Amino acid sequence: MLIVLPIALVAGLLHASTPLEAEEFISVDEVRRGMEGYGLTVFEGTRIDTFRFEALGVARGSRPQQDVVWGLMSGGPLAESGAVAGMSGSPVYLDGRLLGAMAYGFFAAKKPYAGITPIGQMLQVLERTDDVDASDRRRGNALEAVPSTTGSVGSPAWVREVLALAPTPRGVSVPAAGIQLEPLATPLMVSGMGSELFALMSPVLREMGYLPLEAGGTSTGSVESPPLEPGAMVGMQIVRGDWNIHSYGTVTHRDRDRLVAFGHPMLWSGQIEWPMISVDVHFVVASLLRSFKFGSAIETVGTVTEDRASAIAGIVGPSPPMLAVAIEVDGHETQAFRYEVVHDKVWTPIATLFTVIGSITSAGKSSGEHAIRMRANIDVVAGPRVIEENLFSGASAPFQAAAAVARIVAVLLDNRFERQRLDQIDIRLSVEEYNREAVIEGVRVSRAEVRPGTELDVAVLVRPVLGDLKRHTITLTIPESTPEGLLDLRIADSRAALMLRHKRAPGTARPRTMEELLELLEMTPSNNEITVDLLLRKPGVTIGAAELASLPGSMLSVMRSSRHSGETLFTQGTVLTTQTLVTDYVVSGQRQLPIIVDRRAR
Repeated sequence: MLIVLPIALVAGLLHASTPLEAEEFISVDEVRRGMEGYGLTVFEGTRIDTFRFEALGVARGSRPQQDVVWGLMSGGPLAESGAVAGMSGSPVYLDGRLLGAMAYGFFAAKKPYAGITPIGQMLQVLERTDDVDASDRRRGNALEAVPSTTGSVGSPAWVREVLALAPTPRGVSVPAAGIQLEPLATPLMVSGMGSELFALMSPVLREMGYLPLEAGGTSTGSVESPPLEPGAMVGMQIVRGDWNIHSYGTVTHRDRDRLVAFGHPMLWSGQIEWPMISVDVHFVVASLLRSFKFGSAIETVGTVTEDRASAIAGIVGPSPPMLAVAIEVDGHETQAFRYEVVHDKVWTPIATLFTVIGSITSAGKSSGEHAIRMRANIDVVAGPRVIEENLFSGASAPFQAAAAVARIVAVLLDNRFERQRLDQIDIRLSVEEYNREAVIEGVRVSRAEVRPGTELDVAVLVRPVLGDLKRHTITLTIPESTPEGLLDLRIADSRAALMLRHKRAPGTARPRTMEELLELLEMTPSNNEITVDLLLRKPGVTIGAAELASLPGSMLSVMRSSRHSGETLFTQGTVLTTQTLVTDYVVSGQRQLPIIVDRRAR
């Protein structure tokens, strides 16, 4: 619902009537079956070629409140290739006037059928390039999104769970089979990632509406950037540096420094700010499954500002800055990686995830046991530096480390309090090739009955993988005000402690301000920590994300009877004292013991 409703609203706006200049544009109402015309696109290099087009009819309302003009293409390599991914946006002309953009087709069709998005719908998107207010962008809160480790490491399902950290609005999918109306796939050229990681990420990229292609790189310096005129290639830079990731299509129409392209959405993101690039097409690959243009970026030439139902739009000129990501991996030797990624609440977390995983695997190995210590500094423009320090171990350690950083980036960019922009991300990773996992095997206490005001020694027994049992000791002080009765001593690993805390006090996971959100990020325990809590079986309250402990019963009664709700929530028990044990292992497990408080105890 969160995705479909905004799409419907946008579609309605784009369907609004747009007056067309009769000498320059042809309306859908004038199209008749059998009319012949031509289209413009690039099949090789930067030269704009011509192909033929025959109108077959108009599908009214083929998309929600949008029309599609159907036709058959011919000429150039189309007889062999059929519709080609990367032709999205190729302008089509009837009677010498612009009809619209080639945008749709049928998967695995034997003939090059083409669905044309009418130019009237695309001009609505072009008009939006004058609006620089991004306040209408959908915002959520990714704080509670935690990657699952239940799936097998390296499986597409597991990767999808990790990528779910980012609030990714699914755009248009690229199905593996089936005959259905679909936007032509948008090529996503990737270089530097490595074949194993590319194969792992490709299913998720296809679900996002891309056609992932490996080894795109950047064009040679001898290729000059062509004018961005109708039929020319245009793209968007997502990552550059030690990796390069960019997507591309075709320019449909240009009005001074503004242009529209594609004829369909990329991710349906609304207002965006992506570097716009010119593209060199090396060749067209004809395929029985999916033909595509194989190309590379030339240079940045402007800014893509809109990603709407009927088109993307942009402005030729200055290009927006990208987010600098520096990653240093200390293993057998130290290797440094440098990237720049697009500023976007969808792609920035995903690009961060990819680059961290890729840097770790490039510097060492892609499978087997790992122990990774990480320190990540995330600088926020006009805000505080967010620091993440953690330890990861096991075969999934590279993914877990990457997911930890991606989660913070997603939370910062998708919060509902303040619009945030990141300045720089610096990540230092120390990688060892052995297992540093351990389990909590038991807990021992110095006494089962305690008096208020006395101390309780707690020993937590931890067994590392292929190691001997280790004993970690901590001392808790029983507050003087503790009433007689039962207490619960709870020992838990970082993940379990976080889940138990949110279950016991739900209000602590519901920040009301940006400051409270940042505090929650800082309070997230590390994987090598063991949380020791002593809980009183007495309810408390939270106001916002702050917990108020040891309130008198009279105050709790007043709060229960209050007619006001929303900010105040009750807790299931009150924490009397809490301490943290720091270990050299990624610890898992939890234990609980009852402790009796008796003022007569010795």
